[in-house]
Amino acid sequence: MEVDGTWLVVTKVFAVVMTLTALAATIALVFLLAKLSRLLDKLLSKAEPVIRHVEEVAGAISQATQTISERAQRAAAQAEQRIEKAAADLEAAADSVRKAASGPAGSVAALLTGLTKGLRSAGAEAGEHSESGEQERGDGR
Repeated sequence: MEVDGTWLVVTKVFAVVMTLTALAATIALVFLLAKLSRLLDKLLSKAEPVIRHVEEVAGAISQATQTISERAQRAAAQAEQRIEKAAADLEAAADSVRKAASGPAGSVAALLTGLTKGLRSAGAEAGEHSESGEQERGDGR
């Protein structure tokens, strides 16, 4: 029985040692976690101003982007209006030039037609006068 009694003592000692080791490891982990928590709190307190600054910069960038977008839209609308006005002005100028160019050409064409008819008419009368003059001369000879 002595073997069994020794074995029982060894297992009890081993159990006590393992329990003490587990307790020491648990206490060490608690202290380690407490220290890690303090370090994280320090890090967070140092990061908060940076986070706030980043948020401010992001807000400023968003506002600048919105302002630029609005200005670009206004500029595009103004450019479109100017292009439409320039196209209308160009159309009006083309009509004006067309009218100005066709007016004298039409007048000149009408004048030439009138002159041609007038000259033909005058030539026909002159021909009649010359024929009648020849007849008169012929009769008088």
